[in-house]
Amino acid sequence: MTSSAVAAASWGRAKWKSSLGLAALPGPLMSPAGSLPDGGTGDLTGLAVEIFINSAWTDITDFVYYRGNVGVTITRGRADETSQIQPQTAKMILNNRDGRFSVRNPGGPYYGQLGRNTPLRVSRLANGIRRYRFHGEVPAWPTASDISGRDVTVTVIASGMLRRLRSGNQPLRSPLFRAFTIRYTNANYNIASQFAPVAYWPCEDGASATQIASGLNGGTAMVVSGSPKYATNTEFPGSAAVPQLNGSTWTGTVPTVTGVTGNALWLLLSIPVAGDTNNSIIARMETPGGTVARLELSYTTDLDGSLILKGYDAAGAQVFTSGDFSFLPTINGIPCIIGIRLNPDPAIPGLIDWEVDLTSVVDTNNSGGFIGSFSGSSIGTPVRITINPGGGLIGTAVGHVACQAAADDVLEANLDAAIGWVGETPSSRIARLCGEQGVPAVVMSTPGAGDPGDETTMGTQTVDTFAALLQQVPDTLFTPLSEARDQLSLVLRDKSTMYNQAAKLTLDMAQNQLSGPLIPLDDDQLARNDVTVTRKGGSAYELAQTSGTMSTLPPPDGIGVYPYNYDLSLGDDSQLPDQAGWRLRSGTVDEPRYPRIPVNIRRFAGTSATSVDLTNALLTIDIGDRLDVINPPGPEFPPDPISQIVQGYTETLGNFEHDIVFNCSPASPWNVGFIDDPVYGHADTDGSTLAGDYPLGTEATLIVATTGAATGSPLWTTDSTDFPFDINVGGERITVTNITGAASPQAFTVTRSVNGVVKGQTNNTDVRLWQPMYLSM
Repeated sequence: MTSSAVAAASWGRAKWKSSLGLAALPGPLMSPAGSLPDGGTGDLTGLAVEIFINSAWTDITDFVYYRGNVGVTITRGRADETSQIQPQTAKMILNNRDGRFSVRNPGGPYYGQLGRNTPLRVSRLANGIRRYRFHGEVPAWPTASDISGRDVTVTVIASGMLRRLRSGNQPLRSPLFRAFTIRYTNANYNIASQFAPVAYWPCEDGASATQIASGLNGGTAMVVSGSPKYATNTEFPGSAAVPQLNGSTWTGTVPTVTGVTGNALWLLLSIPVAGDTNNSIIARMETPGGTVARLELSYTTDLDGSLILKGYDAAGAQVFTSGDFSFLPTINGIPCIIGIRLNPDPAIPGLIDWEVDLTSVVDTNNSGGFIGSFSGSSIGTPVRITINPGGGLIGTAVGHVACQAAADDVLEANLDAAIGWVGETPSSRIARLCGEQGVPAVVMSTPGAGDPGDETTMGTQTVDTFAALLQQVPDTLFTPLSEARDQLSLVLRDKSTMYNQAAKLTLDMAQNQLSGPLIPLDDDQLARNDVTVTRKGGSAYELAQTSGTMSTLPPPDGIGVYPYNYDLSLGDDSQLPDQAGWRLRSGTVDEPRYPRIPVNIRRFAGTSATSVDLTNALLTIDIGDRLDVINPPGPEFPPDPISQIVQGYTETLGNFEHDIVFNCSPASPWNVGFIDDPVYGHADTDGSTLAGDYPLGTEATLIVATTGAATGSPLWTTDSTDFPFDINVGGERITVTNITGAASPQAFTVTRSVNGVVKGQTNNTDVRLWQPMYLSM
């Protein structure tokens, strides 16, 4: 520890020869047919635009207009960390005099290949390396012409896949519906396709339904006798509301099945706390042709509420019974997912195994497995499923009835979906969602950091649009979700990639490396000093900054109250304090922001090592990376390097010109504590001040008092291994090389004006670590 008590809270991406006066452009910039060689050395050369048609990338660079030296304008990311990432765009004007970009033109060379969402990419050759700047889709090819009809153009505004993914408003079905209809047939999951249901009824029908609709394409609905209370029970996290039986009987026909290797039936079950009618059959599966021709799961009031599984032959004689079984102490009042199965014993011919698995969907530690076997020669073919065949169950709810012709012995295949995927890490959530939807996605994480985001878990996956469910992930992580610029893919940055970053790009204002003015904004756009975090479906936690320059105190002691509420998908309420603390830290950074950092890459073209390195850095820095600006001139800038996180940017590309304007926000919230690190490994003081005046600004010894020393606050360290470290005294950065004294005040041996600030200091001036320790989220 460097100082007294730990004061760290949990704070935790055309060639056009015209007679109309338009500028003639240079000849072809790249070879035809998308052949785009990566030749050239040490310089910034031609722009390339390609579309993917006829199963190949085709170069259309020669048809891009250059007006005002601008051919393509690309926008990516967001304005600041409080905004959602917007779909990236690439805008350009194409020469369409020959009608090649007219989708309905049968005489055009691209007819039949050009259409909605044609892939398009933009690249630039720099220092012999092709750098892709955009990869997206063209949703439309609108043709326009001037009054003469000779200047025929198409204005293309290509977008990343987020535009398409956000365009629909149809919510995804429940997690359990998706598990039974997607996971068994999706190549992203290691679940054999023979386990896919041959009949499935979600039971998620609306309140005015008159049947139980099939969840399979072309499937037959269950016939309902009686009056179930549709859409009544909402106890199952991974399901929409399911019916209460209310004495009704449901009968579903299983389509003709071949190649049966086992029998399995899945369902959700919720028996009232007070129980239901004794000896009622919950579900019956008819499997003629097998040793067991009828399999029945029943409810009994024995053991204060239990279940029993029985099998009968074609003549109605009992083949086996499981006897009563239950959760401890009772099945009553415990919503659960149940799987019942028959399988030929793999080790003993002539023996058939039966099994029942049941697990609570609100407490997965409450589970049971019951197994047994009986003499049998064959497995029958399922033909019919009946729920509550005797009509005895009244208050019991049933949902997601699924029949398999191969007995799946992995309960977890459906259990995770049944609990709504609660407790899933953010990286797993986005990988699974995108896998189910067939959307490419990449999670950026730091090697050796463990499971990305494993400190944070997600809450229940609700019924919502795909785009909304996706957005919950970066909202929970507080990191950017963006689109790759070299392929059609989403990119999520894990927190580990954001902490304590080294600068990916450093721009030196003393070397005139900016192409325009740098304007600091000391505004309140990002201010959040009274933060409430609410867990979706759970509790809430409020945290306010009550002291300091960004506090809720009235000006000039603070800035007044800036309340903000975050509604997050979190696995449990215990995460709320850390989430609130992290967001409060981000919202109370007392630094200017720099929404525009402009650079002209062409300025750095050349073969020198410095030019090559700087050009490469400019073309590889991406959303979420750190950008530093050093040697800012003038009193309007802080004396230290300006460290920012790139939230987005706009770039304009010409034949040789290339300008980028970065949108940034302060990087300091992502500087977190790191054990034994010489900069980030020290805990800050609870309160310390100068004990005297130092008018010269050059004094080599400072006397510092620890405010709470009399009541037990630890003193500043005197351990020689802790030195040197830097402190902040009135904006002056001072390096401490030694401290002496066993009581407060203590004597600090210092090096003054490390950041170029030379000033006198007065008694009672606050003393803090230059880089305080903040715990990561």
